[in-house]
Amino acid sequence: MGQQWGMLGAALIGFAGLFVGLIVGRRQVADQAQVEHGQWLRAQRQEAYVQLLDSWETAVRKTEEVVDDEGHQQAEEQGWDWGEHIIPAIDREVTEAWEPVWRAVERVELIGPDAASEAANGLRVAGRTIVSGALDFDAAWPNRARVEAAMEEGRAARRSAVTAAAGVVQTAPRPGRRR
Repeated sequence: MGQQWGMLGAALIGFAGLFVGLIVGRRQVADQAQVEHGQWLRAQRQEAYVQLLDSWETAVRKTEEVVDDEGHQQAEEQGWDWGEHIIPAIDREVTEAWEPVWRAVERVELIGPDAASEAANGLRVAGRTIVSGALDFDAAWPNRARVEAAMEEGRAARRSAVTAAAGVVQTAPRPGRRR
C-alpha cells in the first residue's frame, strides 16, 4: 500500500510540474507576442512621425515659396485678374501643399499614443493658421506679419511634435502586464 501511495504522489507531482510548465510556457509565448507587436507598432509609429515631419517641412517650404514668389505681381502687371486668376492659383498651390500633412496627421492620430496624437493635432492647428495667413487676401497680399506669426506658431508646434515622437520611439517595448 505504501508503494501505491508513493506512485500516486509521484504522479501528482509530475502533473503539477506539467501544469506549471504549461502556464509558464504560455506566459512566455504571450510576452514574446506582445513584444513583437510592440516592436511592429513602434516601427509603424516611427514611419508615421517621419512622414508627418517630412510633409510638414515640404508644405512650409512650398507655402513660403508661394508667399515670396513675385510672379503674382508680374501676372497682375500682365493683365491677369486677381480675383479670377491669381487668387485661385495661390489658393490651389497652398492647399495642395498641405494635403499630405493632413493625411499624415490622421495617420499619427490613428496609431497614437495620446501624446503623439495631441502633438499631431497641434501641428494641424498650426498648419491651418499658416494656410489662413498665406491665403489672407483682405489686405495687401501677402500679409507678411501674419504669415511670419503663423510660421513661428508652426515652429513651436513642430518642436512639440518632435519631442512627443522622440519619447515614443525611444521607449522599447517590454514584456509584462498589459495596460
